[in-house]
Amino acid sequence: MVFGFKNSPQFAEADSIYQYYFSSSGLASTAGILQLWLGDDLLDEVCWGKLSCVQNVAKFSTSATDNFSYLRGEDNLFTPAIYHPEINLDAIISLAPPAEPSLCGMLTVSEIYTYYVDSATEQFIELYNPGDTEIPLDPCNIRYKNTVIPLSGSLSPGAYLAVQDSALIFTKDPSTFNTVSISDTSGDILLDFVYPHGQKKGTAYAIFNPGTTEEKWLQTYAPTPGAENVYQQFQACPDGKEINPETGSCIKSKEAAVATICPEGKYLNLLTGRCKKIETTTAKICKEGYHLNLLTGRCNKDKTTTVTECAEGYERNPETNRCRKIQTATAQEYPVEPPTEETYASPQIFIAGGAVVALLLGGAGFAVFQFRKEIKTAILKICRRNAS
Repeated sequence: MVFGFKNSPQFAEADSIYQYYFSSSGLASTAGILQLWLGDDLLDEVCWGKLSCVQNVAKFSTSATDNFSYLRGEDNLFTPAIYHPEINLDAIISLAPPAEPSLCGMLTVSEIYTYYVDSATEQFIELYNPGDTEIPLDPCNIRYKNTVIPLSGSLSPGAYLAVQDSALIFTKDPSTFNTVSISDTSGDILLDFVYPHGQKKGTAYAIFNPGTTEEKWLQTYAPTPGAENVYQQFQACPDGKEINPETGSCIKSKEAAVATICPEGKYLNLLTGRCKKIETTTAKICKEGYHLNLLTGRCNKDKTTTVTECAEGYERNPETNRCRKIQTATAQEYPVEPPTEETYASPQIFIAGGAVVALLLGGAGFAVFQFRKEIKTAILKICRRNAS
């Protein structure tokens, strides 16, 4: 874009559609700003005087002898210079063919390795082309915080690319979520990739089974920059050690532990593979009248029982250990004779008499039950008479 004052010799005869119409007084020399927008995106700007912007220069001099312009050099910075351009409008107006839309948005992030072991040079972010079209990378950039890393070359379908750059240093153990973006040359953000905090040292954060219902992101101890991801749940242990699946740490292997001979006074702990000191306990000797309680390890007083003799005429009960009176058997003055058995002349008469008595009692009971209400009423009347 070319800005020009419509009354200047260069633009006086030009088509007005190629001119930017300033006010009749022109641009302010002491302070001002020019910005170039594409839709809602600010593409470029320059300001002078006391205004603040990315490209800020000093105010313009109002002296005719100091008349100068600000020119942008190859270093992208504006510097003052005497400038009286001879403008070829035909050359300026000729438009370049529209650029093809970039394919940067087709890129995906498949792996990121931030929590390095020895040096930040180990860090990388891996891009993947999931489509069936080759993606030119020249228009693409990697953005992390205030760092922009331009890409180059191309990425074939199904191929991986690990991006490592000395200027691209990730926070190795972030305390919160971090964002890495893919943008194009226009500055548009095409992809925001967020990786979480809480990663373990020496692990990469990678995707597995992408594009399927089983797609998931996992930490793996097998970083694979520029290649298909490999899942390794635990760290690799040195020779003679193996993983403890409960803690994820390396312990001495069982084979090595069996071969370990511990020094005198120590024993081999098969769980850790280490020699531990044998814990010895000194036998405690209690004083006379006390005994050692094996449950508490303390000396308890002996329980003693004093045996006293029972008084004359008493003996000790073996069940209660108490004295009881001696039971003596006295001789009877008269011999015991067995009772004589009564005889009845006629048992049938006795049985018949009993039956008659039972019938009479049953009849009386039935009569009382049958006339119980009348009897009750009569008794109440007698009681009332006696009360009056």
